[in-house]
Amino acid sequence: MLDNQTKVRNKYHYRIRNIILQAITLFLIWLIFSGKYDAMHVSFGVIAVTLVILMNYRLSKVNLFPERGEPNVPIKIYRLPAYILWLVKEIFLANLQVAYLVIHPKMPIKPTLLTFRTKLPSASAKVILGNSITITPGTLTIDIEHNKFLVHCLIPKSAGSLESGDMQSRIMRLFQDDLKDSVYEFKYLKGEYTKEENG
Repeated sequence: MLDNQTKVRNKYHYRIRNIILQAITLFLIWLIFSGKYDAMHVSFGVIAVTLVILMNYRLSKVNLFPERGEPNVPIKIYRLPAYILWLVKEIFLANLQVAYLVIHPKMPIKPTLLTFRTKLPSASAKVILGNSITITPGTLTIDIEHNKFLVHCLIPKSAGSLESGDMQSRIMRLFQDDLKDSVYEFKYLKGEYTKEENG
């Protein structure tokens, strides 16, 4: 058993490591999007990154929905770059899919509503999932109620990563190692798309 001093020391080291990784990641993003590497722009980047880290540090101590009794689980920053790269790939592929639907002579759009539940560990994880769904072309988060998500998509195929649980499990991995129940009770709403209708 670890004594209290060792636990505090480990927690401190973990927090410092996360802050360093977060600073490096944010600064690299700043450099990529600014495209300018002179002293002035680099200085602006350092200031911006510092402000974001300070605000994020304060927010990390706040429980967004205390009335729900949800734990405030910290994100594992070192896993974030891999998720961002995966999400960029998904956005790119979804853009191609939407472009195909738009230029197709018959425009084979089949608007679909679906629901699913997920046992993400915190409100922050649910916010990341909701935003990830929305910024991916072809899908839109309509409502989040506790563990239940309501999503609209242009065609059922747009929800592929949601139905398989790929997106949910990747977000869950940002917060914990246990990926149990990343998605369950996935279903298309009655009156909307069903697999039987489409063979």
